[in-house]
Amino acid sequence: MKTLAAPEYWKQACAELAAADPVMAALITRYPDAILANRGDPFQTLARAIVGQQISVKAADSVWARFATYAQTVCPEHIATLELGALAACGCRAARRNTFATSPGISLMAASSRRAGKNGR
Repeated sequence: MKTLAAPEYWKQACAELAAADPVMAALITRYPDAILANRGDPFQTLARAIVGQQISVKAADSVWARFATYAQTVCPEHIATLELGALAACGCRAARRNTFATSPGISLMAASSRRAGKNGR
């Protein structure tokens, strides 16, 4: 079995998430060695996870297709500029839109992305 390496921002992201959410804090404490695998670009992995929360895979794929088409560029800096009302038209519920708008992990990933010179699409 291939061992995955945690991204450089992982510890800080876990600390910020644990500080913001007691349920996640308990999970992070309970599973200290757990990391998320990604699909190549960490921000797109996070965005897909947000879009797909608590809906079927087929529904998540449909919402993601509308979201990615509307966004055109799926990177933290660009997503932060999108209007929340437009995300609603893509099928993103209020909680998901608010996650994109307020997540400390997204701002951390934006900074990491800028340092790495990526513009994920």
